[in-house]
Amino acid sequence: MILWAIVLLMTLDNLGVNVTTMIAGLGVGGVAVALAVQSILGDLFASLSIVIDKPFVIGDFVIVDAYMGTIEHVGLKPRASAAWEESRSCSPTATC
Repeated sequence: MILWAIVLLMTLDNLGVNVTTMIAGLGVGGVAVALAVQSILGDLFASLSIVIDKPFVIGDFVIVDAYMGTIEHVGLKPRASAAWEESRSCSPTATC
């Protein structure tokens, strides 16, 4: 695969395409994509940690900062809990 990429770059360079600009653009694009998926991957790893470690299960009473309630649902992205005032609170998993 790397060999094909090098051959493609050499061919484009011989055709007069500025390969250095292409490589720099791909580097900047890679950084942009990495920053964009940072929170998604953080939530994914946090949710996997909750699923594997099971620090709490549905029905547990939890207190997090100023929020308190019973866990109703634990999903990949948010977790939901019912507060005492009959309201619901959803928070991202990565903040656990």
